[in-house]
Amino acid sequence: MKIDIVVYDSVEDTKVEQFIHKYNLKYEATYNRDAEYYDWIGIEISEKLYTILLFLGVNWHIEKSAGAVGEVSRTD
Repeated sequence: MKIDIVVYDSVEDTKVEQFIHKYNLKYEATYNRDAEYYDWIGIEISEKLYTILLFLGVNWHIEKSAGAVGEVSRTD
């Protein structure tokens, strides 16, 4: 499974980076689209780790990735 994470400040961005390194996760791209938020795109994550991440209650916007770098598929 791949997920995309968006955070809104450098402190949370650092926390995402630490999470990725702690669990040795791979991702397709990371960039700051503008000064207001940071993106981590296409992070490969297991279902179990994904579930744990959701229960942590982090201040991150997390979505299942469409797989394309820089693009998120929405179903709304």
